[in-house]
Order: sequence, then C-alpha cells, then structure tokens
Amino acid sequence: MDSACDWGISDCLGVAKTAQLARQHGIDEDIIHKVTYANALEVYGKSGQIRDSDWLDPPGIDQRTLFEGNSILRGGREPRIETLGAQSGDSLLIE
Repeated sequence: MDSACDWGISDCLGVAKTAQLARQHGIDEDIIHKVTYANALEVYGKSGQIRDSDWLDPPGIDQRTLFEGNSILRGGREPRIETLGAQSGDSLLIE
C-alpha cells in the first residue's frame, strides 16, 4: 500500500485512512501493520537506503549542517541544535 503523493491528485493520509477503515471493519492489527508498513519497509529496504531506525532512532537536529553548501536557515536565524538525552531518550534543546 502506498499513498503515491507524487502522482497528481493524491492524499498523503491515504495509508493512515485505509488503516483506520480496516480497523473499523475488524481487520486484524497484524494484517494492517503488514500491508500499511512492514511490506513497504521490506521492499524499499532491499536497497539498503531505508530502515525503520531512520525514524525510530533519528540523529539529533543540528541546523548548522549544510546540504550541498546550503542551509535551511533564513533571515539570520540562530541554528537549532538538538541532541538525544543520554539516559531517557528525550530530546534536549541546546541553544
């Protein structure tokens, strides 16, 4: 299942809405998880470029980081720097 949000008219919440509809119709949670998450992760993960740890255990935020020499910061804003808490896993905002 895929929302195909890059193809014309689409709904970025299509997968979530389908999962909710399946729940309302009594579909087992294991099946919903498989068709809305696990199957896609297995297929797209074959390239080695996507893992569930990418969003379950993300790196901290450091807006000083550049992408191809560019920053997301505009108008002289100070960068946001966030690291994960060593003990609790909570985010700590460092300015």
